[in-house]
Amino acid sequence: MILGNPDKFAIIMEVVSDWNIDQSFNNGVLIFSIGGKSYPSNEIVNATLNSEIPHLKVCIENIGINERLFLLSKEAAFTEIYNLRFPEDWNMEPDYRYDITPLSFADNNCLVFAVSDGKQVRILAAANLEYIITDSRYNLNNIEISETFISTADFDEILSKLSV
Repeated sequence: MILGNPDKFAIIMEVVSDWNIDQSFNNGVLIFSIGGKSYPSNEIVNATLNSEIPHLKVCIENIGINERLFLLSKEAAFTEIYNLRFPEDWNMEPDYRYDITPLSFADNNCLVFAVSDGKQVRILAAANLEYIITDSRYNLNNIEISETFISTADFDEILSKLSV
């Protein structure tokens, strides 16, 4: 099933029957298309859709509205959202409002963030990130970031159709 427009933003998902004994987990494929690029990366990863989709719906329903972040360059916006979500100071609370990364994407070094200005949603993604174990953080230097903008109405339509 494809929800949305793959040239802008789409969620592509399908249960793969051969990967399941029953419907307990609904293992399958979960891919985002952001500006025509596929995420999490160039390989197919198994997603447990019974847990991924409800988590994704909650994330999408609660995207933060922040005009300043929305207007930053994609590199600055991605970095600032990353630092809000994964603060270097372990005493600070993480800010989850902009993180729409499915768990299977995060397990494969891919992050997807979204921010709204109230009229549009800006989606930013980066894959194949290098995790620095000693720092417990990703290296964000010279990464390729994809971005797209869609109306909140189109984004809400995708959300309304999102189910396992």
